[in-house]
Amino acid sequence: MQELERERDALLHGLEMVDQVRDWFQHHLLEAQRRHKHMGAEAEVSEKSDRIAQLEQEKAALCKQLKESQGYRLPSHKASTFI
Repeated sequence: MQELERERDALLHGLEMVDQVRDWFQHHLLEAQRRHKHMGAEAEVSEKSDRIAQLEQEKAALCKQLKESQGYRLPSHKASTFI
């Protein structure tokens, strides 16, 4: 009878350990998913920022071309607002 109780206690202890390990893995998995999502958002912001810079350069070049071709003076692209 004592042997069965010891086996039962050992199995219960093992289940507790399994629960703790599962909780640990779940916590770290959620944390990794959160970091992955955050990194994806940062990458998107970086890409859009690069695209905005590229568009600003293209805008400046087009304004310069227009000014040169028509002799028309446009306000500085830095002082203009988004249209």
